[in-house]
Amino acid sequence: MDKAKYIIVIERGHEVAIVFCSLIDHAVIGMGHKVVAAGFCEAWGIEQTDESLDTLRVWAGGRSTTLKDNDGKPIVSRGDEDANIIKKMLYDDN
Repeated sequence: MDKAKYIIVIERGHEVAIVFCSLIDHAVIGMGHKVVAAGFCEAWGIEQTDESLDTLRVWAGGRSTTLKDNDGKPIVSRGDEDANIIKKMLYDDN
């Protein structure tokens, strides 16, 4: 199974993760957003009965080949920082 793709965008002053299918280009999802990071991610070890984030593991890494910054460089993953944002998004039930 392919890893999912993600982008981290600024929305209402907050960094927010958008996770999506690997068949879609980062640039398509990032259109119209201020994108600060992009890459690939995986999540595993989710136990529905656990009330903490301890059993959820998220990996984030890599870079986008379709999203570029103002200098034309690929937008990249920030690793653990992005993984923590994704982890909180997946766990939060609000």
